[in-house]
This record gives sequence, C-alpha cells and structure tokens, in this order.
Amino acid sequence: MDKAKLKNVVNGLLYVGIGLWLLMMNFDKDFKIVSIYSMIVAIAYLVLWRVKPYSSKEGKSPVELFEQLSVVFLFVAIIIWIIGRFF
Repeated sequence: MDKAKLKNVVNGLLYVGIGLWLLMMNFDKDFKIVSIYSMIVAIAYLVLWRVKPYSSKEGKSPVELFEQLSVVFLFVAIIIWIIGRFF
C-alpha cells in the first residue's frame, strides 16, 4: 500500500472515530437520536454508494471512496450532535 492510500485509510478511520465519539456523547441523552443518526447515515451511505460507484472511468479507488463516505459520516455526526446538544 502506497503512502497516498495509507493516508486515505487513516483519514477515513479518523473521521469515523470522531463521528462515533460524537454519537456516544449523545447516547446517554436520548435513544431516539441514535436511531435517527443511524438511519441518516445508512441512507447517506446507500446514496453515495449508488451515485458515486468506484470505476475505472472516474479513477476512484475503494480507498478513496471509503474516505469520502467517512467524511459524510463525520458531517452527519456533527449535525446530529448539534441537534442533540441544543434541542
């Protein structure tokens, strides 16, 4: 694995880790937040998986796709964390 792919994997794992940490901060408040969060993330993953499949014409590798999906995961985690903290 070259350095670029390793960087993509590390960044993806970091984003997923931060997203899970934000999710766990809301876990003790309300279980509904967890179910809403998991539903939104599942939909986002499915949409991105169908809209942006990795293919030779786009030049996207599975590692780059993983990093993109983990950014979406983190973004949704931040939104749900804000909703859970202030509403």
